[in-house]
Amino acid sequence: MYSIIATIFLFFLNFGYSCRVLKPNDYFDIKLTINTSDCSFAGTDALLLLYLPFHGNQSYTFIPNLGPFQIQTDYNGLEGGETTTQTITWDEIKRSAKEKALCWPSLETVLIEKQRFNWLIPEIASAWKPKSIQITLNGTQTTEILREFPPNCDVGWINDNGFYQIGPAHDQIQMLSNQKEEVFV
Repeated sequence: MYSIIATIFLFFLNFGYSCRVLKPNDYFDIKLTINTSDCSFAGTDALLLLYLPFHGNQSYTFIPNLGPFQIQTDYNGLEGGETTTQTITWDEIKRSAKEKALCWPSLETVLIEKQRFNWLIPEIASAWKPKSIQITLNGTQTTEILREFPPNCDVGWINDNGFYQIGPAHDQIQMLSNQKEEVFV
């Protein structure tokens, strides 16, 4: 009975939201290559979380798909002018899924959540200015996206705590909200 309900759910998920559902034999790892700008104070030790959502049936709504995955910022990982590389393994991805049906991430739009990491350090000191973010899915299907951001030190900062949409425009960083309920339907 459970398998029939799950099959029907996957059918409507695929039909209703135009997503390509992961099959039982599909797998992938996520490789992140993040370059931090060399602008003054561009680096951060703030907690950054990555989500790979897909668009809902209403404009500007997201359905949670994969995540959150912590972007490694400890030990000077996202310092100004530095590049950091991190791999999110298939086991971590499966734990994130928590047995729910998943769509293949399109990577057209990804979300980054910034959380304050230390109440003693002023919020201005935890801002981050990315230079580029490259996300590669390696596995049954391979997809790669590179987002490069304007070199101008006055724009493209992730300042406040909240959810930031990266993409779909090539150099887009836009704060959506600081409330999860306003970002994910």
